[in-house]
Amino acid sequence: MKKIVTFALCAAMASPSPACDAGADGKTNGNAQTTAVVQIPDPWTDCESLEKAAELTGFDMAAPDAIDGFSSRIIRAMDKDIIEVIYQTENTDEGEIRIRKGVGGEDISGDYNRYAESSTVHVGDLRVTMKGADGQISLAIWTSGGYTYSVGLGGSADGIPSDEMSALVAAVR
Repeated sequence: MKKIVTFALCAAMASPSPACDAGADGKTNGNAQTTAVVQIPDPWTDCESLEKAAELTGFDMAAPDAIDGFSSRIIRAMDKDIIEVIYQTENTDEGEIRIRKGVGGEDISGDYNRYAESSTVHVGDLRVTMKGADGQISLAIWTSGGYTYSVGLGGSADGIPSDEMSALVAAVR
């Protein structure tokens, strides 16, 4: 009898429970082989200002208040690591500009595209790597004073002339 009870308990524990098969809405879907959705928490914190971002990271950043052709500016920070300012157009599919500053010397742009053209230029006393295609720059990366910086174009933006990218680089500290 003891073996039968043990077997019955083991079988009951091994069989799926409808309560364990609940979807996001709490209802069961009748499929015992669903996969739980696990999301990584967003590491970014939206900030009202660059000063608030500096409080989170422990360092400050200077970036343009506005960029012609872009209607909104979003500021966010990743605790002790990166400050990011995103400039967006009304239609976010048209493009955006992301400016980042982070601790260290590694590329923090998040842009893993391979570009047809890459060159190193001087913007003031900064040595800046600019990448793009057809004479248009889509990404600028540099280091200064123990920090790494990037200015990147996203969305459907094709790039901007080198002198415009240099002006953006000069405005970031």
